[in-house]
Amino acid sequence: MLPDTIQTKEDTLRRFNKELMSLAKNPIIDSGDLDPALNVLTESISRALDCERCSIWFYSEAKISIQCLDLFILSENSHNSGMELFQNDFPHYFEVLREQRLIIADEAVADDATKEFARNYLIPLNIVSMLDAPILMDGKLIGIICNEQVGNTRVWTLEEQTFVGSIADMLPRIFQAVERKKAQEELKKANERLEHTVRARTKIILSQKEELEHQIKMAKKIQEALLPVTLPKSKYLDLQFLYTPMMELGGDFVDFLYDEKDSTLGFFICDVSGHGVSAALLASMVKMSYFNWRSFLQNPEYGMTQIYDSLRGKFAGHFITAILGTLNVKTGEGQMTNAGHCPPVLLRPGKKPQVFHQTGALLTDLIPLKLETISFHLDPGDRLVLYTDGIVETFNSKKEMFSEERLLSILDSSRAESLQGLCQKVFLEVNHFIKETQGHEGLSDDLTILALERKSENS
Repeated sequence: MLPDTIQTKEDTLRRFNKELMSLAKNPIIDSGDLDPALNVLTESISRALDCERCSIWFYSEAKISIQCLDLFILSENSHNSGMELFQNDFPHYFEVLREQRLIIADEAVADDATKEFARNYLIPLNIVSMLDAPILMDGKLIGIICNEQVGNTRVWTLEEQTFVGSIADMLPRIFQAVERKKAQEELKKANERLEHTVRARTKIILSQKEELEHQIKMAKKIQEALLPVTLPKSKYLDLQFLYTPMMELGGDFVDFLYDEKDSTLGFFICDVSGHGVSAALLASMVKMSYFNWRSFLQNPEYGMTQIYDSLRGKFAGHFITAILGTLNVKTGEGQMTNAGHCPPVLLRPGKKPQVFHQTGALLTDLIPLKLETISFHLDPGDRLVLYTDGIVETFNSKKEMFSEERLLSILDSSRAESLQGLCQKVFLEVNHFIKETQGHEGLSDDLTILALERKSENS
Protein backbone atom coordinates (compact mmCIF):
# COMPACT_ATOMS: atom_id res chain seq x y z
CA MET A 1 0.00 0.00 0.00
CA LEU A 2 1.44 3.43 -0.99
CA PRO A 3 2.10 6.05 1.70
CA ASP A 4 -0.85 8.39 2.14
CA THR A 5 -0.45 11.94 1.07
CA ILE A 6 -2.09 14.73 3.07
CA GLN A 7 -4.84 14.97 0.45
CA THR A 8 -5.42 11.21 0.59
CA LYS A 9 -5.73 11.36 4.38
CA GLU A 10 -8.25 14.17 4.15
CA ASP A 11 -10.27 12.25 1.59
CA THR A 12 -10.15 9.17 3.79
CA LEU A 13 -11.30 11.12 6.84
CA ARG A 14 -14.16 12.69 4.88
CA ARG A 15 -15.18 9.26 3.60
CA PHE A 16 -15.07 7.74 7.08
CA ASN A 17 -17.00 10.66 8.59
CA LYS A 18 -19.62 10.39 5.87
CA GLU A 19 -19.95 6.67 6.60
CA LEU A 20 -20.25 7.32 10.35
CA MET A 21 -22.92 9.97 9.75
CA SER A 22 -24.84 7.61 7.49
CA LEU A 23 -24.75 4.91 10.15
CA ALA A 24 -25.81 7.35 12.87
CA LYS A 25 -28.92 8.25 10.85
CA ASN A 26 -29.73 4.70 9.77
CA PRO A 27 -33.05 3.70 11.43
CA ILE A 28 -31.96 0.05 11.54
CA ILE A 29 -29.36 0.94 14.18
CA ASP A 30 -32.12 2.04 16.59
CA SER A 31 -34.73 -0.48 15.45
CA GLY A 32 -34.04 -2.90 18.28
CA ASP A 33 -33.50 -5.75 15.78
CA LEU A 34 -30.02 -7.05 16.59
CA ASP A 35 -29.13 -9.14 13.53
CA PRO A 36 -30.06 -6.52 10.88
CA ALA A 37 -28.23 -3.81 12.85
CA LEU A 38 -25.07 -5.90 13.14
CA ASN A 39 -25.28 -6.75 9.43
CA VAL A 40 -25.35 -3.05 8.60
CA LEU A 41 -22.29 -2.37 10.77
CA THR A 42 -20.09 -5.20 9.50
CA GLU A 43 -20.90 -4.42 5.87
CA SER A 44 -20.25 -0.72 6.43
CA ILE A 45 -16.86 -1.35 8.06
CA SER A 46 -15.78 -3.94 5.51
CA ARG A 47 -16.65 -1.79 2.51
CA ALA A 48 -15.27 1.43 4.02
CA LEU A 49 -11.93 -0.25 4.85
CA ASP A 50 -11.98 -2.49 1.77
CA CYS A 51 -11.37 -5.33 4.23
CA GLU A 52 -12.25 -8.92 3.31
CA ARG A 53 -13.57 -10.03 6.71
CA CYS A 54 -15.31 -8.01 9.41
CA SER A 55 -16.93 -9.63 12.45
CA ILE A 56 -18.49 -8.70 15.80
CA TRP A 57 -17.85 -10.92 18.81
CA PHE A 58 -19.37 -10.83 22.30
CA TYR A 59 -18.35 -12.42 25.54
CA SER A 60 -20.33 -15.37 26.79
CA GLU A 61 -22.10 -14.88 30.10
CA ALA A 62 -19.35 -16.71 32.02
CA LYS A 63 -16.62 -14.68 30.21
CA ILE A 64 -14.79 -17.89 29.23
CA SER A 65 -15.31 -17.46 25.50
CA ILE A 66 -16.29 -15.01 22.79
CA GLN A 67 -19.03 -15.82 20.30
CA CYS A 68 -19.38 -14.44 16.80
CA LEU A 69 -22.71 -12.67 16.37
CA ASP A 70 -22.02 -11.66 12.76
CA LEU A 71 -19.23 -12.16 10.21
CA PHE A 72 -19.34 -10.40 6.83
CA ILE A 73 -17.15 -11.70 4.00
CA LEU A 74 -16.76 -8.97 1.38
CA SER A 75 -15.85 -11.13 -1.66
CA GLU A 76 -18.83 -13.43 -1.00
CA ASN A 77 -21.18 -10.65 0.16
CA SER A 78 -22.36 -13.06 2.84
CA HIS A 79 -23.01 -13.14 6.59
CA ASN A 80 -22.23 -15.95 9.02
CA SER A 81 -22.37 -16.39 12.79
CA GLY A 82 -22.03 -18.90 15.58
CA MET A 83 -18.26 -19.44 15.81
CA GLU A 84 -16.84 -19.51 19.34
CA LEU A 85 -13.32 -18.97 20.70
CA PHE A 86 -12.45 -20.25 24.18
CA GLN A 87 -10.11 -18.61 26.64
CA ASN A 88 -8.40 -21.92 27.44
CA ASP A 89 -7.35 -22.25 23.77
CA PHE A 90 -6.12 -18.65 23.36
CA PRO A 91 -5.16 -17.42 26.84
CA HIS A 92 -2.79 -14.63 25.77
CA TYR A 93 -5.30 -13.12 23.32
CA PHE A 94 -7.98 -13.03 26.05
CA GLU A 95 -5.46 -11.43 28.41
CA VAL A 96 -4.76 -8.67 25.87
CA LEU A 97 -8.51 -8.19 25.40
CA ARG A 98 -8.94 -7.57 29.13
CA GLU A 99 -6.66 -4.55 28.76
CA GLN A 100 -9.47 -2.95 26.71
CA ARG A 101 -7.22 -1.59 23.96
CA LEU A 102 -6.96 -1.79 20.22
CA ILE A 103 -5.14 -4.81 18.86
CA ILE A 104 -3.19 -3.63 15.81
CA ALA A 105 -1.57 -6.64 14.17
CA ASP A 106 -0.09 -5.69 10.80
CA GLU A 107 1.71 -9.06 10.81
CA ALA A 108 -0.96 -11.20 12.49
CA VAL A 109 0.98 -14.50 12.33
CA ALA A 110 3.93 -12.93 14.16
CA ASP A 111 2.18 -10.40 16.42
CA ASP A 112 2.35 -11.32 20.11
CA ALA A 113 -1.40 -10.73 20.61
CA THR A 114 -2.62 -12.82 17.68
CA LYS A 115 0.03 -15.44 16.89
CA GLU A 116 -1.96 -18.04 18.91
CA PHE A 117 -4.43 -18.13 15.97
CA ALA A 118 -1.76 -18.82 13.30
CA ARG A 119 -1.87 -22.59 12.84
CA ASN A 120 -5.60 -23.26 13.17
CA TYR A 121 -7.11 -20.00 11.95
CA LEU A 122 -4.87 -17.39 10.31
CA ILE A 123 -2.81 -19.56 7.95
CA PRO A 124 -5.72 -21.78 6.75
CA LEU A 125 -7.79 -18.68 5.90
CA ASN A 126 -4.81 -16.69 4.55
CA ILE A 127 -5.41 -13.90 7.07
CA VAL A 128 -2.31 -11.71 7.25
CA SER A 129 -3.41 -8.60 9.21
CA MET A 130 -5.89 -7.97 12.04
CA LEU A 131 -7.39 -4.87 13.63
CA ASP A 132 -9.54 -5.52 16.74
CA ALA A 133 -11.39 -2.74 18.61
CA PRO A 134 -12.90 -3.29 22.09
CA ILE A 135 -16.63 -2.78 22.64
CA LEU A 136 -17.40 -1.16 25.99
CA MET A 137 -20.73 -0.64 27.73
CA ASP A 138 -20.95 1.22 31.03
CA GLY A 139 -17.15 0.98 31.26
CA LYS A 140 -17.12 -2.81 30.94
CA LEU A 141 -15.70 -4.84 28.06
CA ILE A 142 -18.46 -6.78 26.38
CA GLY A 143 -16.91 -7.74 23.01
CA ILE A 144 -14.76 -6.77 20.03
CA ILE A 145 -14.99 -5.74 16.39
CA CYS A 146 -12.52 -7.82 14.42
CA ASN A 147 -11.21 -6.78 10.95
CA GLU A 148 -9.13 -9.34 9.03
CA GLN A 149 -7.10 -8.58 5.90
CA VAL A 150 -6.69 -11.52 3.50
CA GLY A 151 -3.81 -11.91 1.04
CA ASN A 152 -1.36 -8.99 1.29
CA THR A 153 -0.05 -7.53 4.52
CA ARG A 154 -1.77 -4.36 5.61
CA VAL A 155 -0.54 -1.49 7.74
CA TRP A 156 -3.53 -0.11 9.62
CA THR A 157 -3.56 3.69 9.49
CA LEU A 158 -4.50 5.95 12.38
CA GLU A 159 -7.60 7.04 10.44
CA GLU A 160 -8.68 3.41 10.05
CA GLN A 161 -8.07 2.69 13.71
CA THR A 162 -10.12 5.76 14.71
CA PHE A 163 -12.92 4.78 12.33
CA VAL A 164 -13.19 1.26 13.73
CA GLY A 165 -13.04 2.63 17.28
CA SER A 166 -15.93 4.99 16.46
CA ILE A 167 -17.95 2.07 15.13
CA ALA A 168 -17.23 0.14 18.33
CA ASP A 169 -18.62 3.07 20.32
CA MET A 170 -21.87 2.71 18.35
CA LEU A 171 -22.47 -0.89 19.48
CA PRO A 172 -23.90 0.01 22.95
CA ARG A 173 -26.51 2.12 21.16
CA ILE A 174 -27.61 -0.96 19.25
CA PHE A 175 -27.87 -3.06 22.39
CA GLN A 176 -29.70 -0.32 24.25
CA ALA A 177 -32.22 -0.27 21.39
CA VAL A 178 -32.51 -4.06 21.62
CA GLU A 179 -33.12 -3.89 25.38
CA ARG A 180 -35.58 -1.04 24.88
CA LYS A 181 -37.51 -3.00 22.27
CA LYS A 182 -37.45 -6.07 24.48
CA ALA A 183 -38.78 -4.03 27.40
CA GLN A 184 -41.48 -2.53 25.16
CA GLU A 185 -42.47 -5.98 23.94
CA GLU A 186 -42.55 -7.30 27.51
CA LEU A 187 -44.63 -4.30 28.53
CA LYS A 188 -46.95 -4.90 25.59
CA LYS A 189 -47.31 -8.56 26.54
CA ALA A 190 -47.86 -7.59 30.17
CA ASN A 191 -50.53 -5.09 29.10
CA GLU A 192 -52.16 -7.71 26.90
CA ARG A 193 -52.14 -10.18 29.79
CA LEU A 194 -53.51 -7.49 32.06
CA GLU A 195 -56.21 -6.57 29.55
CA HIS A 196 -57.10 -10.25 29.17
CA THR A 197 -57.24 -10.60 32.96
CA VAL A 198 -59.29 -7.42 33.28
CA ARG A 199 -61.70 -8.58 30.57
CA ALA A 200 -62.05 -11.97 32.25
CA ARG A 201 -62.46 -10.42 35.69
CA THR A 202 -64.87 -7.82 34.31
CA LYS A 203 -66.93 -10.60 32.75
CA ILE A 204 -67.00 -12.40 36.09
CA ILE A 205 -67.83 -9.19 37.96
CA LEU A 206 -70.62 -8.34 35.52
CA SER A 207 -71.98 -11.86 35.87
CA GLN A 208 -71.79 -11.60 39.64
CA LYS A 209 -73.33 -8.12 39.48
CA GLU A 210 -76.23 -9.44 37.39
CA GLU A 211 -76.70 -12.29 39.83
CA LEU A 212 -76.51 -9.91 42.79
CA GLU A 213 -79.02 -7.55 41.16
CA HIS A 214 -81.29 -10.52 40.54
CA GLN A 215 -80.94 -11.60 44.16
CA ILE A 216 -81.62 -8.05 45.35
CA LYS A 217 -84.74 -7.89 43.19
CA MET A 218 -85.90 -11.17 44.67
CA ALA A 219 -85.11 -9.87 48.17
CA LYS A 220 -87.04 -6.70 47.37
CA LYS A 221 -90.07 -8.73 46.35
CA ILE A 222 -89.82 -10.72 49.57
CA GLN A 223 -89.52 -7.54 51.61
CA GLU A 224 -92.45 -5.95 49.79
CA ALA A 225 -94.46 -9.08 50.53
CA LEU A 226 -93.91 -8.43 54.24
CA LEU A 227 -95.57 -5.02 53.96
CA PRO A 228 -99.36 -4.80 54.23
CA VAL A 229 -100.93 -5.72 50.89
CA THR A 230 -104.41 -4.49 51.88
CA LEU A 231 -105.32 -2.03 54.59
CA PRO A 232 -107.82 -2.83 57.35
CA LYS A 233 -111.40 -1.78 56.48
CA SER A 234 -113.67 -0.14 59.03
CA LYS A 235 -116.36 2.50 58.86
CA TYR A 236 -114.68 4.08 61.90
CA LEU A 237 -111.24 4.29 60.35
CA ASP A 238 -109.22 5.63 57.46
CA LEU A 239 -105.65 4.36 57.22
CA GLN A 240 -102.80 5.16 54.79
CA PHE A 241 -99.03 4.76 54.55
CA LEU A 242 -96.27 5.52 52.06
CA TYR A 243 -92.82 3.94 51.97
CA THR A 244 -89.82 4.69 49.75
CA PRO A 245 -86.48 2.98 50.43
CA MET A 246 -83.27 4.91 49.82
CA MET A 247 -81.88 1.84 48.02
CA GLU A 248 -83.52 -1.23 46.48
CA LEU A 249 -83.85 -2.61 50.00
CA GLY A 250 -84.64 -0.60 53.10
CA GLY A 251 -84.72 -0.76 56.85
CA ASP A 252 -88.10 0.91 57.45
CA PHE A 253 -91.13 -1.25 58.13
CA VAL A 254 -94.85 -0.84 58.85
CA ASP A 255 -97.57 -3.31 59.73
CA PHE A 256 -101.22 -3.45 60.80
CA LEU A 257 -103.52 -5.94 62.47
CA TYR A 258 -107.28 -5.42 62.85
CA ASP A 259 -109.52 -7.42 65.15
CA GLU A 260 -112.98 -6.77 63.78
CA LYS A 261 -114.65 -8.53 66.75
CA ASP A 262 -113.19 -6.08 69.27
CA SER A 263 -112.93 -3.17 66.78
CA THR A 264 -109.26 -2.95 67.72
CA LEU A 265 -106.51 -1.81 65.38
CA GLY A 266 -102.86 -2.62 65.98
CA PHE A 267 -100.31 -0.46 64.17
CA PHE A 268 -96.54 -0.75 64.02
CA ILE A 269 -93.70 1.30 62.53
CA CYS A 270 -89.97 0.77 62.90
CA ASP A 271 -86.66 2.03 61.53
CA VAL A 272 -83.52 -0.15 61.44
CA SER A 273 -80.23 1.77 61.46
CA GLY A 274 -78.27 1.67 58.23
CA HIS A 275 -79.46 0.88 54.73
CA GLY A 276 -79.43 -1.87 52.17
CA VAL A 277 -79.27 -5.62 52.65
CA SER A 278 -78.26 -5.77 56.34
CA ALA A 279 -80.97 -3.33 57.40
CA ALA A 280 -83.56 -5.15 55.28
CA LEU A 281 -82.64 -8.50 56.83
CA LEU A 282 -83.04 -7.11 60.35
CA ALA A 283 -86.34 -5.46 59.38
CA SER A 284 -87.54 -8.86 58.15
CA MET A 285 -86.47 -10.39 61.46
CA VAL A 286 -88.55 -7.75 63.24
CA LYS A 287 -91.58 -8.89 61.25
CA MET A 288 -90.99 -12.47 62.37
CA SER A 289 -90.51 -11.45 66.01
CA TYR A 290 -94.21 -10.64 66.67
CA PHE A 291 -95.84 -13.52 64.82
CA ASN A 292 -98.27 -13.87 67.79
CA TRP A 293 -99.30 -10.20 67.71
CA ARG A 294 -103.00 -11.00 68.02
CA SER A 295 -102.42 -12.42 71.53
CA PHE A 296 -101.12 -9.06 72.82
CA LEU A 297 -102.92 -6.70 70.46
CA GLN A 298 -104.26 -4.56 73.31
CA ASN A 299 -100.99 -4.56 75.29
CA PRO A 300 -98.36 -2.81 73.11
CA GLU A 301 -95.74 -2.54 75.87
CA TYR A 302 -95.76 -6.31 76.35
CA GLY A 303 -95.57 -6.71 72.59
CA MET A 304 -92.53 -4.40 72.32
CA THR A 305 -90.83 -6.42 75.07
CA GLN A 306 -91.54 -9.60 73.07
CA ILE A 307 -89.92 -8.04 70.01
CA TYR A 308 -86.85 -7.01 71.98
CA ASP A 309 -86.46 -10.43 73.58
CA SER A 310 -86.73 -12.16 70.19
CA LEU A 311 -83.99 -9.95 68.69
CA ARG A 312 -81.62 -9.84 71.65
CA GLY A 313 -78.16 -10.94 70.56
CA LYS A 314 -79.05 -10.55 66.86
CA PHE A 315 -78.70 -6.77 66.40
CA ALA A 316 -75.16 -7.20 64.98
CA GLY A 317 -74.27 -3.59 65.73
CA HIS A 318 -77.56 -2.18 64.46
CA PHE A 319 -80.26 -0.56 66.54
CA ILE A 320 -84.00 -0.22 66.02
CA THR A 321 -86.49 2.51 66.80
CA ALA A 322 -90.15 1.49 66.84
CA ILE A 323 -93.69 2.34 67.89
CA LEU A 324 -96.28 -0.34 68.60
CA GLY A 325 -99.81 0.96 69.15
CA THR A 326 -103.39 -0.12 69.64
CA LEU A 327 -106.62 1.78 69.01
CA ASN A 328 -110.26 0.97 69.65
CA VAL A 329 -111.75 2.51 66.55
CA LYS A 330 -115.23 2.69 68.11
CA THR A 331 -114.29 4.47 71.36
CA GLY A 332 -111.16 6.25 70.15
CA GLU A 333 -109.14 5.03 73.13
CA GLY A 334 -105.58 3.97 72.35
CA GLN A 335 -102.08 3.30 73.64
CA MET A 336 -98.65 3.62 72.04
CA THR A 337 -95.34 2.18 73.23
CA ASN A 338 -92.36 4.07 71.88
CA ALA A 339 -88.82 2.65 71.73
CA GLY A 340 -86.70 5.65 70.73
CA HIS A 341 -88.75 6.45 67.62
CA CYS A 342 -89.70 9.85 66.20
CA PRO A 343 -92.49 11.41 68.29
CA PRO A 344 -95.99 10.81 66.86
CA VAL A 345 -98.16 13.80 65.96
CA LEU A 346 -101.86 14.22 66.84
CA LEU A 347 -103.87 16.45 64.49
CA ARG A 348 -107.14 17.82 65.85
CA PRO A 349 -109.47 20.02 63.80
CA GLY A 350 -108.97 23.67 64.68
CA LYS A 351 -105.97 23.03 66.96
CA LYS A 352 -102.23 23.10 66.60
CA PRO A 353 -100.49 19.75 66.09
CA GLN A 354 -99.77 17.94 69.33
CA VAL A 355 -96.46 16.08 69.61
CA PHE A 356 -96.00 13.08 71.93
CA HIS A 357 -92.42 13.54 73.09
CA GLN A 358 -92.22 10.47 75.35
CA THR A 359 -89.94 8.36 73.16
CA GLY A 360 -88.16 5.87 75.43
CA ALA A 361 -84.84 4.24 74.45
CA LEU A 362 -84.02 2.58 71.16
CA LEU A 363 -83.77 -1.21 70.89
CA THR A 364 -80.20 -2.50 70.97
CA ASP A 365 -77.94 -4.97 72.74
CA LEU A 366 -75.87 -2.07 74.07
CA ILE A 367 -78.33 -0.59 76.58
CA PRO A 368 -81.14 -2.01 78.74
CA LEU A 369 -84.71 -1.96 77.48
CA LYS A 370 -86.49 1.28 78.41
CA LEU A 371 -89.93 1.92 76.92
CA GLU A 372 -92.41 4.79 77.10
CA THR A 373 -96.13 4.00 76.86
CA ILE A 374 -98.71 6.74 76.52
CA SER A 375 -102.47 6.71 76.30
CA PHE A 376 -104.31 8.86 73.79
CA HIS A 377 -107.81 9.52 72.57
CA LEU A 378 -109.06 10.21 69.05
CA ASP A 379 -112.32 11.99 68.47
CA PRO A 380 -113.98 11.63 65.08
CA GLY A 381 -111.93 13.71 62.64
CA ASP A 382 -108.70 13.40 64.67
CA ARG A 383 -105.63 12.13 62.90
CA LEU A 384 -102.51 10.39 64.19
CA VAL A 385 -99.30 10.60 62.10
CA LEU A 386 -96.22 8.43 62.58
CA TYR A 387 -93.05 8.70 60.47
CA THR A 388 -89.37 7.67 60.32
CA ASP A 389 -86.43 10.02 60.74
CA GLY A 390 -85.60 9.83 57.02
CA ILE A 391 -88.22 12.57 56.59
CA VAL A 392 -87.10 15.10 59.20
CA GLU A 393 -83.35 14.39 58.86
CA THR A 394 -83.18 14.85 55.09
CA PHE A 395 -80.72 17.55 53.97
CA ASN A 396 -80.79 19.82 50.94
CA SER A 397 -77.86 21.10 48.89
CA LYS A 398 -77.31 23.92 51.42
CA LYS A 399 -76.86 21.35 54.21
CA GLU A 400 -80.14 22.46 55.76
CA MET A 401 -82.23 19.80 57.51
CA PHE A 402 -85.88 19.30 56.68
CA SER A 403 -86.63 19.28 60.46
CA GLU A 404 -89.59 18.42 62.65
CA GLU A 405 -90.75 22.05 62.52
CA ARG A 406 -91.10 21.97 58.74
CA LEU A 407 -93.02 18.67 58.92
CA LEU A 408 -95.42 20.03 61.56
CA SER A 409 -96.03 23.10 59.39
CA ILE A 410 -96.91 20.90 56.40
CA LEU A 411 -99.21 18.71 58.50
CA ASP A 412 -100.91 21.79 59.97
CA SER A 413 -101.50 23.30 56.53
CA SER A 414 -102.87 20.06 55.06
CA ARG A 415 -106.02 19.64 57.14
CA ALA A 416 -108.23 19.87 54.04
CA GLU A 417 -106.27 17.09 52.32
CA SER A 418 -107.47 13.50 52.35
CA LEU A 419 -105.36 11.15 54.43
CA GLN A 420 -103.76 9.84 51.26
CA GLY A 421 -103.24 13.39 50.02
CA LEU A 422 -101.60 14.29 53.32
CA CYS A 423 -99.04 11.48 52.99
CA GLN A 424 -98.34 12.32 49.37
CA LYS A 425 -97.87 16.01 50.15
CA VAL A 426 -95.28 15.22 52.81
CA PHE A 427 -93.30 13.11 50.35
CA LEU A 428 -93.65 15.75 47.65
CA GLU A 429 -92.33 18.46 49.97
CA VAL A 430 -89.37 16.29 50.99
CA ASN A 431 -88.43 15.68 47.36
CA HIS A 432 -88.87 19.34 46.54
CA PHE A 433 -86.68 20.24 49.53
CA ILE A 434 -83.76 18.16 48.31
CA LYS A 435 -84.40 19.28 44.71
CA GLU A 436 -84.52 15.75 43.33
CA THR A 437 -87.38 15.37 40.90
CA GLN A 438 -85.88 12.45 38.99
CA GLY A 439 -86.16 9.48 41.30
CA HIS A 440 -84.71 9.44 44.80
CA GLU A 441 -80.96 9.68 44.26
CA GLY A 442 -80.86 12.55 46.73
CA LEU A 443 -82.34 10.61 49.64
CA SER A 444 -80.02 9.93 52.56
CA ASP A 445 -82.42 7.54 54.31
CA ASP A 446 -85.60 5.54 53.79
CA LEU A 447 -88.86 7.53 53.92
CA THR A 448 -91.95 6.20 55.67
CA ILE A 449 -95.13 7.86 56.87
CA LEU A 450 -98.17 6.23 58.48
CA ALA A 451 -101.39 8.15 59.08
CA LEU A 452 -104.72 7.09 60.53
CA GLU A 453 -107.97 9.02 61.10
CA ARG A 454 -110.91 8.11 63.29
CA LYS A 455 -114.22 8.66 61.53
CA SER A 456 -117.71 8.98 62.89
CA GLU A 457 -120.12 6.14 62.20
CA ASN A 458 -122.15 8.30 59.84
CA SER A 459 -119.25 9.90 57.93
